[in-house]
Amino acid sequence: MMLCGAMAIGACGGGSRPGSTTVSTTNRVSGVKAAYLARGNAICREMNSRVKSLKAAADPVAEAHVLDLEALITASALRQLRRLPVPPSEQILVGQIYSRVERVLAGLASLSAALRASNSAAVKTATWNLQRYTDAANAASIAYGLTVCGS
Repeated sequence: MMLCGAMAIGACGGGSRPGSTTVSTTNRVSGVKAAYLARGNAICREMNSRVKSLKAAADPVAEAHVLDLEALITASALRQLRRLPVPPSEQILVGQIYSRVERVLAGLASLSAALRASNSAAVKTATWNLQRYTDAANAASIAYGLTVCGS
């Protein structure tokens, strides 16, 4: 939370001359990114809270249901993130983050299906893949400044 505040303050600094009504392109882009990061991290804060409220299940079918709920929560957050304005020069980079989150969603679906099928080999593979996808999405999110999303 403090990081977003610091970014917003940094983005509001200079860029125009005293008495001038023009704002530099860099400052405007920084302002768009700061707003995106603040709103994006707020979306992810809500997502993380909802996911943490899910209870672990004792049996595989119930655990698959929990994973399905986690996927619904994550997909909802991703839809909200996609609606936020992104600096034009960073749309490809942000799109790559979203693609990594889509892999996480696919990994959740694969693990859920493997649990429902009681296929221990598939569960092991899906768990490994999901961890890789999650690590990649988290690292990309954190590197961009979506620190809450990557936590």
